[in-house]
Formats: sequence, C-alpha cells, structure tokens
Amino acid sequence: MGAAPLKQEKSKEQLFSELAVLQKDMEKNLAVQEQFIKRFQGLLQAEAEPLTLLNLLPYPAALFKRGGILHRVNDALMESTDLREGDIPDGNINFLSRVTNENFAILEAAEGVFYGKTALLSRLSHPLELFCKNWNYRARNNYGSALFFPIPDGDGNIRYGAVMLMK
Repeated sequence: MGAAPLKQEKSKEQLFSELAVLQKDMEKNLAVQEQFIKRFQGLLQAEAEPLTLLNLLPYPAALFKRGGILHRVNDALMESTDLREGDIPDGNINFLSRVTNENFAILEAAEGVFYGKTALLSRLSHPLELFCKNWNYRARNNYGSALFFPIPDGDGNIRYGAVMLMK
C-alpha cells in the first residue's frame, strides 16, 4: 500500500484572495453567492480578528449585532462614508435607525440573518447613507445591491450578521 500524496494546503492569503474574487462575481450567479457565504463564514470562524478578513473585500462590508449595531466595518465602507475607526467600538452606530420606507427591505433582511436567513436585495436607494454618522452626509460610490447573511459561531449560534454592498 503506497503513501497517499501530500495535499498542499492553500495559504490564508490565497484563500482571502479567492474570497475577494468570489465577492466580485457574486452578482452574476446564485451558486457563487452561496459558495462565497460558506467560505466567508468558515474563514471568519477561523480568524481571530474579523477586520483582517473584511478589509480584503473590495466592496463595502460590515458585521453587525442584533438591532443593527455595527461591530466591524471594512476600509471600503469607511472610505465611502463619514465613519472612522474610532466610531465603531463605542457601539453607537446603528444603521437600522436610518431605514425609511424607501429601503425598508434592509430592516427585514438585517433582522432575518439572526433567524438564519440570507437575503440579496437589489435596486436599493442609497444604501451607503445608512452607514453614515451624519444625516446630511452624501456617500460616494453609490451601491444598489446588498447581501445579508448570518455569521454563526462554532456552536451554530448567530451572534453577528454580515452585510456586503454591491454595485
């Protein structure tokens, strides 16, 4: 009986790079979206600091707690809004407090992730502005779609939701 060939493990950087490519392709294919979510969830469970993974994504993304309190946001989201690193740890930024009738589906999607639901929303009206501190701030790079999905921990409990904006 011969020895099994050694399986070469992919580096964390390679996995992150593949994840970023998948995010860009997500809009085109639901199967890719499901694959992206599963990989993202797996990598996030293995990562001590979620911001490391979030910052590799090319589009605005955030992790949030129940009620819409932002937990972590990536650099792309901060660059597109008036948020700064120091704003997030305070737990004062609640993106759901800015939901209006125009984008009510975001509220339902954000609440649904804590029940294990995933939602892809399109034709959103200025979703980046929900993440701004200042009500008068006009966000750059307007995105029109968003993917919401749960982030379960190792025991299957959902402590966070994820939102990723797409063009």
